[in-house]
Amino acid sequence: DEDALAQYYGQIKKIDLLPEFVLHVAWFYACPLPESTIRWHDKTMPIGCGLFKFRNSKLNKYTETNYFSHVVAIEPLKKGVYKIFPRTVVKFLALVKGFKSVYMGLVEEEEETNKVGKICVLEHLRFCHKIPTFCLTEERGGSLQGFWELDPAGMPLYL
Repeated sequence: DEDALAQYYGQIKKIDLLPEFVLHVAWFYACPLPESTIRWHDKTMPIGCGLFKFRNSKLNKYTETNYFSHVVAIEPLKKGVYKIFPRTVVKFLALVKGFKSVYMGLVEEEEETNKVGKICVLEHLRFCHKIPTFCLTEERGGSLQGFWELDPAGMPLYL
């Protein structure tokens, strides 16, 4: 992909270690969207959240792991259909000055319960993928405690 961001979901079905390393992967495809979903104008944009299924039983083989980003939690619904959704509550973050991938919450902890956002099911297309995050604790002598580092490999080059 042009932006090198995770845009597709696959399930590793088999791993061969000998005579060479090979991953056997089945790719998920998005199920048709409900009519009430707010849709993208660009019909070619990948769908990152919703219901997914395997289109066929064909497995793709990969000898390198650089095609894969991170593990994503999926929830099986019915035979062959899986649910991949963002958390239903999100925290709004602001970039910490002097860092490229460290963010802090926009509100103080005591106000936090009033400043979370609810994600309406109709707006799930706004989310392209889950960026791995790490809560910072002792970094820089504890000055970044409670801040979040977002995995730079999962972020767009230009925000």
